[in-house]
Amino acid sequence: MIDVDFSRTKNGFRLHIEGHADYGESGNDIVCASVSGIFYALCGYLLNFKKDTLHVNAIESGLADIECGHECEDYLQLACLGFWQIAMSYPEHVRLNNRAWRWRMNPDHLSSAKKQHV
Repeated sequence: MIDVDFSRTKNGFRLHIEGHADYGESGNDIVCASVSGIFYALCGYLLNFKKDTLHVNAIESGLADIECGHECEDYLQLACLGFWQIAMSYPEHVRLNNRAWRWRMNPDHLSSAKKQHV
């Protein structure tokens, strides 16, 4: 199980990801690849455009932990929505804990988006 945790800090936000999806074989796990893809895209953007506010606590197999300032909120919310979509599609493999924002995600939006692209 991959746990994805968003929380607020004194200076902004924290994203902590821990665990393994165990959906497929190592190196061929689409759930792990999806979570990793969102995380690395987020980090790549923040490192290129918000480097002064990003603090990388850990990036290693089965663990990723970053903190960034309030100015990164929109980018983190976008990543949170991506992780939520994966968690909705693979609930036995990804768990999302969003303690950073009060908004709730509507599962109907995910199913209607899937129908539009089928």
